[in-house]
Amino acid sequence: MVFTLPIYYTQTFKTKEDKTFLVGMNRWATEHYHLKNSIKQTWQQIILDQIAENNIGPILTPYKVHYKLYWKNPNCDGSNIIALSEKIFLDALQENIVQQDNVKWHMGSSWDNMGQDKLNPRVEITIKET
Repeated sequence: MVFTLPIYYTQTFKTKEDKTFLVGMNRWATEHYHLKNSIKQTWQQIILDQIAENNIGPILTPYKVHYKLYWKNPNCDGSNIIALSEKIFLDALQENIVQQDNVKWHMGSSWDNMGQDKLNPRVEITIKET
């Protein structure tokens, strides 16, 4: 099972220009809770849409997750991006794919730096049952 998440988020405003930014743990720590909630809901909906489109059923055994990071700017901090992507991804999976994301079920994660993709920066996420 492979999922794709963006690593940039566009915040929209009624009275000023929209703002697009890289989402990682450093920025997450200082953002207002309304914006955090908006990002989380948007990304979770992306995940749920991919589950529905691909008819992905429940995972009934322990699993591992692997992340592939395709970045736009080489100055980004990959581990910050992956950490937030993992948090939101695993929380979304608990809604209807996995029983838990605790240590009894989630047996570990790994990630690779896949290189630059200026046109489509993203995280590709693979789940493997163990």
